[in-house]
Amino acid sequence: MTSARSGRPRRRRRTVLALAALVTVVAATASGCVTMPKQKTGAAPAWAPISAEDTVAVVRQYDRLQSKAVRTRDADLLRSVESGPLLRAGQGAMRVALGLDPEGRSALMSPKRSGTLAHLPRFSGYPVWFLAVSATEQPPGQATGQGSGKGTGKGDRKVVDLMTRPRAGSTWKAAQSVVLDEGARLPALAERGGAPVALPAADAGTLIRPADKTASAYALLLTGGPKSPQAWAFAPHPQTDRAQQSAAQKVRSTAFVYRHRYEVTSVRALATADGGALVLFTLNEIENFQAKGSAPLEFDRTDPVAAYTGYRTGQTLVRATWVWQVVARVPAKGKGDGKVHLLGVDRGLASVQAK
Repeated sequence: MTSARSGRPRRRRRTVLALAALVTVVAATASGCVTMPKQKTGAAPAWAPISAEDTVAVVRQYDRLQSKAVRTRDADLLRSVESGPLLRAGQGAMRVALGLDPEGRSALMSPKRSGTLAHLPRFSGYPVWFLAVSATEQPPGQATGQGSGKGTGKGDRKVVDLMTRPRAGSTWKAAQSVVLDEGARLPALAERGGAPVALPAADAGTLIRPADKTASAYALLLTGGPKSPQAWAFAPHPQTDRAQQSAAQKVRSTAFVYRHRYEVTSVRALATADGGALVLFTLNEIENFQAKGSAPLEFDRTDPVAAYTGYRTGQTLVRATWVWQVVARVPAKGKGDGKVHLLGVDRGLASVQAK
């Protein structure tokens, strides 16, 4: 009997203690005071990859060294400040310039940046990036790539630079750089905790379509032409029209068989205050020319492909790869006209293979 009586209070005490612990956890969770340990959540606290003050020095150095690199055609210097698709396009532009102007009488021009404003998302790990928006006085037709061709080059122009850092201690380099169309306005960005919000490329959320699907749809639009199923989703843009018209003309050629395709190579997005997104993406455009019959291919003397290879004629098979850099505004569902608006597009020859 003594043993049975002594056991009952212990059970009640354990029950009371367990209930008290449960109430404590629930109350703490409701008040937002509980922080799960990193090893249990698997997520590190979000942090800004660079201070707002330091972005000024990063962009200023890029502006200075990139300008010097293209002016002097110094590929190694360009490699020290650019990476990814942008570097490939820049190196291609240098090689084309060498073919068109071997003696370097006409220097390549690049945007001159001023009044830079940086947008710094927060990250939980590497790679990291930030967006720099600067005013520019780029002369018309003097970009290193083949720009939008929209506007006169005068007036209010902006250049958008995507600065990236793949790992701790590595150098900040530009991975994308686009001069926006004349009069193009960037949308106001949404903020969380005082910082812009980077969106996962595949996350639709409130968007009419996610960022990665937007890039893929534009690639299909360029491939399929103005009557493609994706045409309804995009507002008209001169570079889109130019690319489609050029492809249609090449397909009709009696001198060669022409095939082309596009592939998405990078996508990044920031949430906008109206529920939409500012999307930056890059594409590879692959063109294949195969001579018909026994006659070799022949390119115009000023064609970038001929300038890149140094040969106007003699090849029977040519494969050219172009880099597209795009800045676009993707609307939220039920907002605006429901179309994706391209704010700036740049196209530059990256490489050519011939035989």
